[in-house]
Parts: sequence; structure tokens; C-alpha cells
Amino acid sequence: LTDDELAGISAQLTPEVRSVLSTAGSLNSRSSRGGTAPSAVAEQLAELTRQLQSVRAFSASPGSVVGADDVS
Repeated sequence: LTDDELAGISAQLTPEVRSVLSTAGSLNSRSSRGGTAPSAVAEQLAELTRQLQSVRAFSASPGSVVGADDVS
């Protein structure tokens, strides 16, 4: 939509809001935990990496592996 068309819908839809109405603007506006903003996604990936390291450390520790022959 043009700036005039946006203004025709609502006086609050000024040319400045166009940046928020873009794909990048929409993604970046969702910066809370679990959001789609690149910064939020980076935080989620870092947290998952930390959690995965704990799981890997546990599964690689002696006695943490149970094979079919070990189950009675």
C-alpha cells in the first residue's frame, strides 16, 4: 500500500510505521523470550546449546549407557 492508502485506513498509519510493517520489522519487534527476533533466536540457540552440552556430558559418562545385554 502507498502512504496515502495507509493514511486512508487510519491516521495512525504514518509513513514511519512502514518499517514495522515490513518482514524484518515484524520479526525484530518480537524480541521477548521465544520470539522471532534474531536476538531472541540467538539467545534460544545459546540456551539449547548449553542444555545439549549437559545431556552429552551425561550420556558420555561411565555407567550412563545401557545396552540390550544389560537389561534384565
